[in-house]
Amino acid sequence: MAKGGFGSITCVPFWKGCCGLCTWPIVTLCLAGIEVGDKYKIGEGKLTICFKTCCCFCCYVCQIQNEVMVREKLSYGMMTLVPDGGAPSMEEMQR
Repeated sequence: MAKGGFGSITCVPFWKGCCGLCTWPIVTLCLAGIEVGDKYKIGEGKLTICFKTCCCFCCYVCQIQNEVMVREKLSYGMMTLVPDGGAPSMEEMQR
């Protein structure tokens, strides 16, 4: 998630990320969801984020990862994330 500007280990700084995921994974994912929502102006309330985290932890991790990748125009490369290039321009689509 470093490509999205959320830290080098996870969506949150190291002390909250690595240590937090081992000891308090639900709280850590809630904090990550709030940070992603604030950065990308997603109108999701804190209570909604907590419900998503508690109901389906794995699904919400994938949703956060996907949201950052779409917003930052990234795709999976060989063991890394690479710039995607985004959608074609209007001139290219009209040809």
